[in-house]
Amino acid sequence: MLNIFIDADGCAVKTEIYKVAARYNLKIYVVANKWMTIPTDPKIEMVVVSGAFDAADDWIAENIGDDDI
Repeated sequence: MLNIFIDADGCAVKTEIYKVAARYNLKIYVVANKWMTIPTDPKIEMVVVSGAFDAADDWIAENIGDDDI
């Protein structure tokens, strides 16, 4: 299944990603080093990582699959 991973700390297009993912019924992982408000949707999951440098990038690299975005 195609999933979308967002390094949300500096992403300026989260709202647009939520809309497109809903249109295509895709799962989204919002990854950041602090809690963020996200839409209430079972297909959108907030993942909070440590504040270490590149922690969000590292988590995404460890969890992303071949067909994911």
